[in-house]
Amino acid sequence: MKKKAEILIFPKTYPIVTEVTVQTSNFSLEGERFSEEVSGDDPSELFALRDYQPGDRMARIHWKLSARKGEWYVKEFGRPVGTAVLLLLEPVWKEGGQSAAEISRYLQTAVSLVRSLLDAGCSHVVSWIMENGELERARIFTEEDVYLFAIRFLETWGAGKSSQESLTESYRSIYPQELYHTILSWRGEGGFFKNEEQIFADHLIESQEWLRQCVLEV
Repeated sequence: MKKKAEILIFPKTYPIVTEVTVQTSNFSLEGERFSEEVSGDDPSELFALRDYQPGDRMARIHWKLSARKGEWYVKEFGRPVGTAVLLLLEPVWKEGGQSAAEISRYLQTAVSLVRSLLDAGCSHVVSWIMENGELERARIFTEEDVYLFAIRFLETWGAGKSSQESLTESYRSIYPQELYHTILSWRGEGGFFKNEEQIFADHLIESQEWLRQCVLEV
């Protein structure tokens, strides 16, 4: 008996040199996940206990453990792993529609942006409008998240549609409490935006060349 199978072909990505600014790195974050590698200043999460060192704040001393052990021990708090960058995928097509080649180039750049941000150590949120008109988003923390996003994006994205209203406005209306230091918007023929400022507005081919050669600061 013959079985049916589906094959999903991922867009071929290209490198985009990305630098995370100090402002983004130090952006105040709130999240449910905490770093397993570095400590922070969130007292709601205990990262580690260590020996007291000169200069440590008295408020960080673990008094009960210090009294029991007869030595000073200091608490290191957790560092929330949040997302200071939001990437919006909202294509604007030229009059007359779009070709298969243009859709392919848009997808290639979209996935390349997601991968390049992660490669730069920048966890982020990526959002788009699905074929059914609903807003979808994915949080990118790991390499696996990139693949899961790509699968979901390719399965649900309304490739033949242009955004009728600002995805930024739609996102903020649904998630009004979320703050981001940098909001990137990849609009294809409509250009590339950073915090609502247009960085460039060229044909998709020229856009790819620009991204290949520039340094994208977030």
